[in-house]
Amino acid sequence: MVNWRRNHEKELPFSRRIFAVSEYELSENILKFFASKGLLKKQLVLIRQIPVFEITAVESYWNELSLTWNGITNLFFMKNSFESFSNLRDQIKDMLEQRRKDLEFRGKADVRRADLTSVMEASIRIVDISFDILMGLREKRVNWKQFESYSSRLEAGLNLTPPTLAQLNLDFSGVARAIIRQVRNEISDEVFNVLKTIYGYFDSLKLEDDLIEAHPNFKDTKALMTAYYALNDLLLGKAIGEIDNEKERLSLESILQEIASETNFKVNVEGLNATIDIVGVGTDTHDVVEQSRAIFREQLVQLQK
Repeated sequence: MVNWRRNHEKELPFSRRIFAVSEYELSENILKFFASKGLLKKQLVLIRQIPVFEITAVESYWNELSLTWNGITNLFFMKNSFESFSNLRDQIKDMLEQRRKDLEFRGKADVRRADLTSVMEASIRIVDISFDILMGLREKRVNWKQFESYSSRLEAGLNLTPPTLAQLNLDFSGVARAIIRQVRNEISDEVFNVLKTIYGYFDSLKLEDDLIEAHPNFKDTKALMTAYYALNDLLLGKAIGEIDNEKERLSLESILQEIASETNFKVNVEGLNATIDIVGVGTDTHDVVEQSRAIFREQLVQLQK
């Protein structure tokens, strides 16, 4: 076998020393090398301690190991031993490769979380305005000036190009034209088209492309948007005088419980129900509706923790 160490020793600067070692230990991502000291060579002394994830290159040549760490290459030689360093070399390489994959996944997950959160938050703002319009249409006298404000806010509500997601394309021109014409049924139809498009976008997210371990993921987001639609539907029903909504409440609670079991999104269901109960009961409907929505929305920030 060619003595690689001897052939390369002259090429190494003084700072790149060769260490004769008796034993090594790899534990908790730290690699330690020991040398035998003392008269009978029975005392082990730590001569090098290297964090594995700071290693940038590793090679072995039977009982010789080359490690590059902090820009310096150190050579470790198992003195008076035929033990190969190949297993240690492979273990280090496997750890470094897994580390690279973990960091790559983490980077993708951070971008994906940011994209999903941005699209969801923007969509929720549009859902709020859309349901506000539907509630306003049930009033005996429609506040058309307020509706013009709703139309302007819709147009400014979504301007996102998420790099890891498909573009959510929304057209608010039909809503704007219907509001200008002050045709209630047409406004309602156009708003429902917007709501249908948003819901369809999140429902079409492909679970096979999901990053399961990164929250919020596709599954979380679908459930959250379904829950938010259910909440607004309940609020709309209460605003127009519907009484029998037990089935819808139970459905909303079930979705929220499922989300809470898998994420940090934990809504105060009792508080949510309390605000829903007083919608339209001698209160300012808009203020109470906003309270209910706020209970839901304030938990969104917990998703990325």
